[in-house]
Amino acid sequence: TAEQLALEVKAEFDKTINQVKEIAEKALAEAAKGVGLTDDLKEKADESLLKMNALTGRSPTSSKKLARGGGNKNTPEKTIGEQFRRGPGR
Repeated sequence: TAEQLALEVKAEFDKTINQVKEIAEKALAEAAKGVGLTDDLKEKADESLLKMNALTGRSPTSSKKLARGGGNKNTPEKTIGEQFRRGPGR
């Protein structure tokens, strides 16, 4: 259902955001000590940022599915952005 889809996307996004925050905090702590970033930490940061960007890129698709009620209709309803851009009845 639309609610399940929204909850799944939100949970995955929250998990990824927490990973990015954790890595950033480690990087700041290391920088405060005058220690450079390790290759492992850089790799983890890259992976987490890529995952976060992929989830962010996925949200327009999810919002369109939610606007259609989970994608179960043959004639999709317009999202709010589509209604604004095209005007009513277009």
